Amino acid sequence: MLSRHDKFFFMIFDDDDAKSNAGADKSQYFQVAPKNLEPLSVDELEGYVISLKEEIIRVEAEIRKKKSYLDAAASLFKDE
Repeated sequence: MLSRHDKFFFMIFDDDDAKSNAGADKSQYFQVAPKNLEPLSVDELEGYVISLKEEIIRVEAEIRKKKSYLDAAASLFKDE
C-alpha cells in the first residue's frame, strides 16, 4: 500500500483552460509527479505497477463513457 507521501500529484486545469488550448498537447493537462523508486522493494514496486494499471483502466473506462455521451449527443443533431 502506498503511503500518503507516495500519492500522485496532478496538475489540473479547468474546462475553460482546456477549451482555450484546443489542439494543444493533451499531456500538459495532467502531470504525474515522478516517484522515487529506489527505496521500494520488489514487492512494493510490483504493487505500484498494479496500482498504476488499475488507474489506467479506470481512466480508460471514463474516456469510453464520455465518448459514448458525446456520440449520443451528436446523433441528436445529425441531419436526417
